[in-house]
Amino acid sequence: MQAVLGLILFFLLVIPVITSDSFSVELGGSSREADSRVTDSNITEVDPKIIEWQNSSNPSQFAKNNNISFNNDKIAVFIYLDDSNSISNIPLQIEITGSDQNIVVAKVSSEEINQLAQLDFVQKITLPVLVEPPTIPSTIPNDTDYSTILIIGVIIGIIVIVSLVIKFGVQRRKVYS
Repeated sequence: MQAVLGLILFFLLVIPVITSDSFSVELGGSSREADSRVTDSNITEVDPKIIEWQNSSNPSQFAKNNNISFNNDKIAVFIYLDDSNSISNIPLQIEITGSDQNIVVAKVSSEEINQLAQLDFVQKITLPVLVEPPTIPSTIPNDTDYSTILIIGVIIGIIVIVSLVIKFGVQRRKVYS
């Protein structure tokens, strides 16, 4: 049980830090030029969801509907490089939020995705994998009043405490008798 709670806390605390703005979504849309989008002729493999986001008439709504971290017309992406030394070759305007070996986490605009896709050392660009913590099924029926459950829990706790006091009180009397 402690391991499950530990995993839940890990996913609730670490994943939002990695994606940084995974829960903030702007509602305003932005216009994009058709010629600035990633095309099939690019060498770099780009996640199809990213291309859909770029081609969307309302990128912020698309991001919200698809659980994509979106803020200031930028999305969080994983950039896979050919080796870990290539990170120094990423253009300076790219907002890098983290890296590990040959994988870079960055917040990028549609135009920056296109720029990255043209670089020889970039192998692929994907969306971060957002892991949802496992849900623990509830054994409590939906129509149960939670205050009743709390009262029952308190009553059971009082009964346990009283029974322990009586048990130890009886044992003490036998010792002194």
